[in-house]
Amino acid sequence: MTATRPQGARSENLHSTCLRMYDEAGRDSGKAIELVIAQLRKRPALHEEAWREAAAAIVGAISRSDRQRVLRGEDIGSVQIVDEAANDPLPSTVVPFVEQSAASKAASNARARRFGAVLTGLYLTKFKDGQGGEVLLGQAKPEELAPAIAHYLGQGATMVRTGRWLSAIASAAKPGVPIHKSLSLKRIEELQRKALASEV
Repeated sequence: MTATRPQGARSENLHSTCLRMYDEAGRDSGKAIELVIAQLRKRPALHEEAWREAAAAIVGAISRSDRQRVLRGEDIGSVQIVDEAANDPLPSTVVPFVEQSAASKAASNARARRFGAVLTGLYLTKFKDGQGGEVLLGQAKPEELAPAIAHYLGQGATMVRTGRWLSAIASAAKPGVPIHKSLSLKRIEELQRKALASEV
């Protein structure tokens, strides 16, 4: 089984290569991964992008796992932070780099401990900040939580409506028969519109 999609630009990067392999595999994720790996072995130009994507995926999975663990009350360690200095900004100057001595590093660390904080527990829950970054709950200012609040409230409504839609499909379809043989695409779309319009 193969799949097709509308054609876009013809220059191929990692994403478009993965898209093409995914379609060639009939949108079977496991097969597509093997096809992508085979392509990467033949195309070193894609390696840097692939390493970056792999690192982002793995670090993202660790971050999500940490968030779930801390929300369940598990100990995931601590993060030491230093509060932002309240000093007025200094004029912009170029300061030459000087290697810090061991004594200077020790003094800097002592200052960080004195003026900083150690975050543990739910303070380590991490959220998107709405500007492409992340923020720990313990470090966030209340107004910085607005994007996360909107995201989670919206996800809740989306999840409920998607669940209602799938439930309506399962109820309307014939048991033991693939959905495409049991319900027309038009009927699926009608059920989706009804679910999306429902109150949450």
